[in-house]
Order: sequence, then C-alpha cells, then structure tokens
Amino acid sequence: MKLIVDVPIELHDERWNTALEIVRKEFDVSLLPTKDMVFEDGAWHYPKEILHITYNPSEDFIFVILASDVLDESNSLDIHLSMLSDHGWKSFKERREET
Repeated sequence: MKLIVDVPIELHDERWNTALEIVRKEFDVSLLPTKDMVFEDGAWHYPKEILHITYNPSEDFIFVILASDVLDESNSLDIHLSMLSDHGWKSFKERREET
C-alpha cells in the first residue's frame, strides 16, 4: 500500500504574513497509521504529530498530513526546502516538474 505524507511549511516574517509550501514523500507500507502515532524522519530532530489521515482502500493508498514546519526568516525557506530534498521530500514545484 502507498503512504503519501504531506508536511506544510509556513513562513512568518515582517514582509510576508504567511507563505505556504507543501512537501511530500511517498512510502510503501503494510500498516495503517493512526492519529495517536507520530511520524519520524531523518529530516527532523523530533517526531511529527499526525494531524489528518485519509484511507482509500479502493485505490490502495493512505494520505497523511503532518504538523507544519514553521519558519521565521524569509531567507530560510530555500535552505529548508533544500535540506528536506536531501531527505527525499519533494516540493510542489519538484512534483509538478516530474509529470
């Protein structure tokens, strides 16, 4: 079964109120996650809370939204996205370029 995991990235600074990017990573899994679980990945120092789970058995996938990464410096978004990319996470732009 395919597990699709999204993490919103929020950027707060004086110039922009909030800029939002969503990174995604896909996994092959054999278990159903539950909201009382947490999600660990090498991209973060601490586990992330699972906020939302959608299970679609007819198409054999699970869609999960994790707690946001909140950044506070406008120049840190590109650096943060690059670090996440190094861990296999893909931005919306990267996913769009693949299709």
